[in-house]
Amino acid sequence: MQQRRDFFLVFKEAVNNIAKYSNCTKTEIKLSSINNQVQLNITDNGIGFDVNQQTTSNGLKNMKARAGALGGELVIQSVIGKGTGLQLNIPAT
Repeated sequence: MQQRRDFFLVFKEAVNNIAKYSNCTKTEIKLSSINNQVQLNITDNGIGFDVNQQTTSNGLKNMKARAGALGGELVIQSVIGKGTGLQLNIPAT
């Protein structure tokens, strides 16, 4: 049950961040099962951000911690002016 909760909270935080910060006109959400992995991809065409910039908020830190607790990996890529992509890979259970 904790795994479902953590997965949902990563998804929810990503969508909330898009709504709050991205100024996008398009968001794509894709959920796949590949090689015993569950893969969540979320992309937007928003303003992007510097993923290396330190932030005082806990949102991204919590997402990465939850991905680790799920035995998975969270990868965030963003280009200023072009948007952001998030990929969560976790073992299928």
